This record gives sequence, C-alpha cells and structure tokens, in this order.
Amino acid sequence: MKRKIRLSIVLVAFSVAVFGGCAAYDDFAATFFEEDEETVKIGVFEPMSGAFARYGELERAGIELARELYPELDGKPVQLIFADNESLIKRASSAAQELVDRDVLIVLGSYDSTLSIAGGEVFQEAGVPAISITNTNPVVTDAFAVYCRVCPLTAEQGAAAAAYAADNLRADKVAVIKEKDNDPADALARNFADTFTAKTGNGAGAVLIAEYEKGQKDFAKQLEKIEAFDAEAVFCPGSWEMGAGVMTQAGFMGLKTEFLGTDAWRTTRMLNMYKSGEMPPMAFTTYFNESARMTEMSTVFIEAYEKKYGTDVAPDPAVALAFDAYLVALESIRTADPSTERSEILKALRETEAFAGASGEITFDDRGDPIKPITISSVMDGKFVSLDSVKLEKEKGN
Repeated sequence: MKRKIRLSIVLVAFSVAVFGGCAAYDDFAATFFEEDEETVKIGVFEPMSGAFARYGELERAGIELARELYPELDGKPVQLIFADNESLIKRASSAAQELVDRDVLIVLGSYDSTLSIAGGEVFQEAGVPAISITNTNPVVTDAFAVYCRVCPLTAEQGAAAAAYAADNLRADKVAVIKEKDNDPADALARNFADTFTAKTGNGAGAVLIAEYEKGQKDFAKQLEKIEAFDAEAVFCPGSWEMGAGVMTQAGFMGLKTEFLGTDAWRTTRMLNMYKSGEMPPMAFTTYFNESARMTEMSTVFIEAYEKKYGTDVAPDPAVALAFDAYLVALESIRTADPSTERSEILKALRETEAFAGASGEITFDDRGDPIKPITISSVMDGKFVSLDSVKLEKEKGN
C-alpha cells in the first residue's frame, strides 16, 4: 500500500524528524514513506509520550538494538511500525488498532500491564500475536490468548528468593517483613513461604511473617521479632526505599542475617547506598544482570549494547527483555514461514521452547508465561553482580 501525502505536509514532517534526531526520523519514515509489501512488519506498541515515556524508551531501545543486529528475515528487511499509546488507557485501544490496520504480523509491548490489557482486547479480536516485555500482571496472558510474555510474573520472584535461601544460604529458618494488606507483597510472601517449606521440609513454623503498616518508617519491633526468631534470611517484598530503611535499621541493630529483595532493588540509589560498606549482606531477584552470561546471546547483547552506549551505564533489564522479545518475534515468523497468517505465527510463538535469549532460555507454558531462569544479584565493588540463577520447577503444561 502506497500513501499519497501533500508535499507541504511531508516537508514539515521531514523537518521535525530531522531536527528531532534519528529516532524521530525512524518514526517519520515508518509513517510517511511508502511501505514495501516485501518487508516484515513488526508493531511496537509503547508509551512514547506521557507519564511512562521513559520506560517505553527502555523497551524501544532493546527492540531497536536487536533490529540493528538482525535487520532482515530470510532476505526481507524488518520494518518497525510504531504506535504511541501516550501512557493512557483511553488512547491504548486506538493505538493498537493503528497497528492492526497497518497489517503488522506481530506486536511488541506495551510497558505497563494496564496498557497491554487495553490493547489486548484489540489484538485478540484481530488475531494479532503480541509479546509483552516487562508486564508482570497475570491478566495480560490469562485474558488474551494472543499474548505471550518474556518477563516472569512478579510472584515468581518470591519463589526464586526462597530457593536461593534454601539451596545457597542453607537456611533452616527465614522471615518475611512486609506491608500489611498489600496484595502484590502478599503474593510474593506466599510464594516465598510455600517454596521455602517445600524445599526444606521444615514446615510452616520455619517462616516468620512480620507485618508493618503502610507508611511506617520505624521497623524496630519487626526486626526484634526477627532477631529473636533467629532467622537466617529475611525476605523484603517491597520498594527499594522500604528495603533500604529496613536494612539500615538492621545495620544499626547489629543484625547479621542476609536480606533478600526483588527487582525493585536494582536502582542506582541502592547501589550508592552499598558503596559505604556499612550495610548488612543482601541479594535480590532480577530478570537480567550483565555479569550473568546465561547464553551466547547474552554476550552478543552486551557487546552490542556497550558498542552503542558505552560501558559507564549497565543495561536495564527492560532493554535485554525487549531485545529478546524482538528475537522471539523473528523466530516465530520464521517458523511459520511460508505462511504469513497471524494464526500460524501465533501458533509458532506459543510453541517457543528453549529459545536462547540474552536473558536466558525461554519456553512458554500453556498460558504464554515464560519458563526461564531468574537471576540472583547483589552489589560488589560498586556494581551489580550476578550470584546465581534459579530456574523454578515449572512444567510447560502449568
């Protein structure tokens, strides 16, 4: 399909694109230049403006880095078709429809589960396969058969932390310190406790749950209970601020137990806090760490990232996950070839098994959720380092 556009509009748009930088030019080209029917069209459904723009940019960076390395599929150029959902639920449906109308074969994104859910209704109706990159809400894949995800569910981090406590720390008793009546924290705590008791056989009495009220800053009473319980590891399913507050107070109290957190702890502020060397030992779950070369593709990704962005800033896990999402999309289209029917591409996508991505091998279960390792990281010499990886016992049929 060729688009006829008045010259004046093209010139104005071209000026904006040129002076707005390369990314703007790419969007301009994808929108205003004629589309070659021989291209492989992949939709990018992201917040490029609005409240979530900076997060959408991380996912977009991974997609574009992968496209730079792998710009073709069986001799056909890959064309990225962008749709800005503007970080708004009310805009997500129309942005998703734009991608459907542009005849994309598969869609990548969006950041924020609610935006993916809003777009998912459109993709489901049109039968367009989609890959979520960083969504951790179960509804994305539970409600829409067209969606798969490359990021494990949030609750699985609790199970991974428990496996690390049982297998690596050899803990016999552990504790959880969590906010009261917080649903995500409750799910993480439940998975942590269930996995720990299952792996150790020590029973429910081996796990102490210490709760605090929302907004609470003083954790002395909870930490005193944990100290009296003689917990060998403490899981903190909360924000980095909460973890920092708990660990700082634990340090003042002289607690030597190891503290465990989630990917929320992977922040520059947490990194800077540990440069002092006065904090208790800690580890946290994450979906990618540059020091963990999970597959050969991990090295390919790191080398490409450092060549483009330098070595001063480590790649955010979202960039690696987006890189993998692009590669999985290409592999699904390749597997479905010679058919370009979206139904065949979706079938190939959902049957993905042991795909070697930068963030580890990816297999999708029957819900479209990934069976893949979760990395255990910490801070060492002012950097995030990988300590281990945990692959949960999860069957494809689950």
